Formats: sequence, structure tokens, C-alpha cells
Amino acid sequence: MLTFNHSFLEGLRDKKQWSRRDVVFKLYDRGLRISVQTIQNWESGKSEPSADELGYLADLYKVSISSFMKVDGK
Repeated sequence: MLTFNHSFLEGLRDKKQWSRRDVVFKLYDRGLRISVQTIQNWESGKSEPSADELGYLADLYKVSISSFMKVDGK
């Protein structure tokens, strides 16, 4: 089963040396309105982005949407 890889998302942000607030502003510029808390929840695994939100994230980080998925248990 495929699940959202929250640690991959956090790793992308860390690699860019962006704060969560930086990500919120960059996504806002692209038309997505979310909060810092939302980013934190995605990175901690408390919630997952929708398919539309994944599209924005993939565009922001220049990766495929499938990059955010992992096989459950791995």
C-alpha cells in the first residue's frame, strides 16, 4: 500500500534551507493558501496534503508527485 512520505517532504525543505514560513509564502505566490501549522502537520505525519496540494508541492520542489509516496512499512 502506498502512503505519504512525510519525512521526504521535510527533507526537501531542509535541503533548500527553507523555514516552514518560507514554504507557506512560496506556495501562496503559486496560489495555494495554507498555514505554517499545515506544513508542520504534513511533515510530522499528523495529516496529509490533498492531491491538489501535492501538485503544488511537486511544482515547488521540482519533483514528481509520486516522489512523495512510499510503500507502507518501508
